[in-house]
Amino acid sequence: MNFQTIVTGTDLSPASMSAVRHACQLAKQFDAQLHIVHVAMLPFVEYMEQVQTDFSQSIDDCERQHVDASRRQLQSLDTAPMPPDRVTREVLQGIPVEQLLKYATSHSADLLVLGTHGYSGLRHALLGSTAERLVREARCPVLTIRHEDSTTEQAA
Repeated sequence: MNFQTIVTGTDLSPASMSAVRHACQLAKQFDAQLHIVHVAMLPFVEYMEQVQTDFSQSIDDCERQHVDASRRQLQSLDTAPMPPDRVTREVLQGIPVEQLLKYATSHSADLLVLGTHGYSGLRHALLGSTAERLVREARCPVLTIRHEDSTTEQAA
């Protein structure tokens, strides 16, 4: 296998950071271009908390602040051992599965690397699995990385 373009999706959680580290190692090993993608979604609860403190703030303002914060966090990620000119960082907005599929396709990804939280039972049924949907729907191979600290959760 020869990977030229590797895309890793991150929700900026510890589980996805594990996947980013693996993607960096793989991209270095294959001398591939690495794309780190975060899909920013403004949680309704976060919006409501901001509105409670500042009534003049619109949802657009909250989204803009959320995207800016996501960009800063994405820029601060350690991507060693990758050379900076081989790493692209993107913050997108929308539904994570849809945006990651579009991004991987439009950038001709050879591999998609994702973290998994390892949810099971009711929590998995309620929250769904972005990684699971991407495994089923992506046009390229998908490597899922289980977070080192995760343990299998029992059905709730």
